[in-house]
Amino acid sequence: NTKMATKSKNLSSQPVFPPGVNKFIKRRCLELLGLIFLSLSGAMLLALISFDPRDASLNTVNSFEPRNTLGAFGATFADLALQTLGLSILIFTFTVAIFGWKLLRHISLSRIWLRLLCLIASIIAFSIGAASIPKFDNWPLVTGYGGAVGDFSLLRSKEFLATYIEINSGLVGAAGFLMGFAFFVGAGGATAMELRTLASNIGRYFKWAGKSLLFIYRTLLKFKAHPTRQRDQNLSERREPSLMIDDGFGPSHIS
Repeated sequence: NTKMATKSKNLSSQPVFPPGVNKFIKRRCLELLGLIFLSLSGAMLLALISFDPRDASLNTVNSFEPRNTLGAFGATFADLALQTLGLSILIFTFTVAIFGWKLLRHISLSRIWLRLLCLIASIIAFSIGAASIPKFDNWPLVTGYGGAVGDFSLLRSKEFLATYIEINSGLVGAAGFLMGFAFFVGAGGATAMELRTLASNIGRYFKWAGKSLLFIYRTLLKFKAHPTRQRDQNLSERREPSLMIDDGFGPSHIS
């Protein structure tokens, strides 16, 4: 009985599939999840881009067909997201896309709870920065660029900091953008190697942009100087006016 129990225990502990098959299935499941995340991010971005404040939503009722690309669902999501979080909803959209890309590349997403905390902090910080930007007349919502969360957080931040230092909305917004970017990097889980690569690419871009602007500036200077040299050359080649006199032997020119 003891041998049979041991044998049955060993059989139950053996995997159903060989290790190679289990690894293959796990990788395909992660890739599928990554595709779902990327698709979700793309759908959210499409709904936000095609947002129309006249579409029916939770606080707007009409009988017209929604103009949003994703229909009534996209119109409701875009209206709720922009009124609540404003443009900082893009941070959530990009983070979901980063998660999907990492899953497709089989990069592990460790410490999910810490990433989610960083994501929430990044969205709030970016909403504060966006709320500090003055609204243009064509902005379709009553709330600012940071949504209701940004307007509320900016006001409370200014009230809190005013007890210590004199500060305006611009400085609070700039601090919000900086903190939001730092938390966004934490939410995406960028490694030291990825940060170095990002910094290198940014440096390479600015170097290329600087060289291009310098080339354009020098070219414009050459074109600007060319008509001046041509005009000076034409003036030097122009003959001085001559005076015609008659000395009895016929008219003659005196320069």
